Amino acid sequence: MKKSLSIILSALIIFAAIPFSVSAASTEGYFTYEISGGQATITDVDEEISGYVIVPETLGGYPVTAIGAQAFQYCSKITKLGVPGCVKTIGKLAFGGTAGLTEVILSSGVTTVGEYCFDYSSVIKIYLPLSVDTIGYAAWDGDVAVFYEGTEEQLQQINRPNKGNITDIFRGANISYNQSIPEIENSSSPSQPGNSDDGNDSGNNDISFNIGDIFSWFISFITFIWNFISQLISA
Repeated sequence: MKKSLSIILSALIIFAAIPFSVSAASTEGYFTYEISGGQATITDVDEEISGYVIVPETLGGYPVTAIGAQAFQYCSKITKLGVPGCVKTIGKLAFGGTAGLTEVILSSGVTTVGEYCFDYSSVIKIYLPLSVDTIGYAAWDGDVAVFYEGTEEQLQQINRPNKGNITDIFRGANISYNQSIPEIENSSSPSQPGNSDDGNDSGNNDISFNIGDIFSWFISFITFIWNFISQLISA
């Protein structure tokens, strides 16, 4: 009996030592997001979002480091966009079909702009920081005015992973070099993204949890029972 309990306890201890977690999509304000490795990725956005939209720096208490593919697609009421530097990656077609979007500010820290990122939007002005090192094919449409923080030589060094040269990537854009990137304006207004009109979160709370912790608690209970039974057997 003691040997069996010892084997079970050892197996539980080994299993609990494996670090993994389970997470599910959560919603805060206009934004649906998922947590992985303690970081948030925006996966979907309510199409009712409008005006000057600033991507939140945190959701559910986690830093926002990525905007997923098609996350803002068809959010046609957005007119201006600010992306903070904590966001490193913007996925494919993330802002596709944002027909009302005319101006984009990417803050220093953003590194990757996915292919077709602003496809079928109305962007006419985009601020591009030196931190951007990868731009996907046809990231935007038409005669866009690009205000680049670096030099022409630095622009040529940007990685183009799928195909095409700089001409293909910028497709007739009017590029200005050595430009300053404007500071994005933070706002606490309830109408801003990440806040519902009543100041409370809308939707589900984050339900990420660590299974290792649960098993640690369970092992404590099993250890107590094992010691109790061992004492009975020894008596």
